[in-house]
Amino acid sequence: DIYAQTTGQTIDTLETWARTYAARAIAADDGDSYTHHMVGTAFQCTGDLEKAKHHLEKAVTLNPFYPSSLINLGNTLCYLGLHQKGWELIQKGTRL
Repeated sequence: DIYAQTTGQTIDTLETWARTYAARAIAADDGDSYTHHMVGTAFQCTGDLEKAKHHLEKAVTLNPFYPSSLINLGNTLCYLGLHQKGWELIQKGTRL
């Protein structure tokens, strides 16, 4: 991983930092849709799908017109086995 190579830190350390910064960002402004989008997307990338779902749903609630949040939530739902609902959100996001 490029970040581990450039920082000299382990992946576990970098993940801990990322989770800490994500929690701080949410604490600073729980009403920011983009923060929830980015935190949810990060959790999706680490495989923490329930947390990803939570934050992406919050992002979509706060801003239902941001296509990336809809698409990432749709992908997360598909990963969780909710294929029909996930596909609907992906389609909705690509139509915006």
